[in-house]
Amino acid sequence: MTTHDVKLLSPYLFRKDQINFITRDDEGVEIINLDSFKANSENDIRSNSNFEKMYIKEAIVPLPQTDINQVIQEFLEYEKEIQETNISS
Repeated sequence: MTTHDVKLLSPYLFRKDQINFITRDDEGVEIINLDSFKANSENDIRSNSNFEKMYIKEAIVPLPQTDINQVIQEFLEYEKEIQETNISS
């Protein structure tokens, strides 16, 4: 399952080994399994930790940087292209 809903980051719903994060930067894509963060390590993530809170505080992986204005602008441009395509068809 893939989701963007942080509310699903719960030890009551999933085990640590069932949760993966995908990070993307200029160098490429990396898949990080939550189970790779062991208890009593630098990032002390235990099986009963609050994964959602730790994710939001960026204790697991950095949050994606999104320019919401750019996203909205691109969406509006795409919507306009679709409307123009439908009119000319």
